[in-house]
Amino acid sequence: APGLGRAWVSGWAAELHDEEARRAALDFAAVEPTGDLLDVGVRFRLFRFEVAEVRWERAGVVHRIDPGEYAEAEPDPVHPFEALLLADLAERDADQVTDYLRRQLGLTEQTPDGPPRVVRIDRYGLVVALGRPGARRRVRLAFPCPLAEPDELSRLLPPLRRPADARPPR
Repeated sequence: APGLGRAWVSGWAAELHDEEARRAALDFAAVEPTGDLLDVGVRFRLFRFEVAEVRWERAGVVHRIDPGEYAEAEPDPVHPFEALLLADLAERDADQVTDYLRRQLGLTEQTPDGPPRVVRIDRYGLVVALGRPGARRRVRLAFPCPLAEPDELSRLLPPLRRPADARPPR
C-alpha cells in the first residue's frame, strides 16, 4: 500500500532432503494444507530460504534490519481477518466508522471528496484513504499499543470487531 514503504529480503534458497523435507512438509501442512505436499520428493521439492539481508525503505530512507530479528518476528494477528474486517466496516458500520474517522482527523461533516475510508488494518493501526476512490492520499491512525489478537479491536473501537463467524481464509 502507498506510504507503507518497500521491503527487500535477500538470501539463498537451499533444497531440503529426506527427513528435513518431511518435517518442513508437515510444518507447512499445519499452516496451509494442500494435496501437493503429498508429492514432495516426487513431483515437488521444498526449499528453505536462508535470509542474508533485510532492508526496509520508507520516505526515501533505507533501514537495515538484522536477519535474526527478522526471522523472530511474529506474524500480524490481524492479517488473516483483515479482508473480513474491512468488508464488515464498509457494509455494516460505515456511518459509525466515518464519524469516528472524521473526529480523529478533524474533518468537517461535508468534505468535497467524500468520506474517509479504512483501506488497511494491522496490529499497529488503520490506514485511511482520503478523497474519492482511487485517490492516493493516505493517513495512518496508530493504535495506542500493538494488538496481540484481533478481538482487541473491539476495545479500541466497537465497529472494529471481528465478526463472530469470521475465520481466517484458507
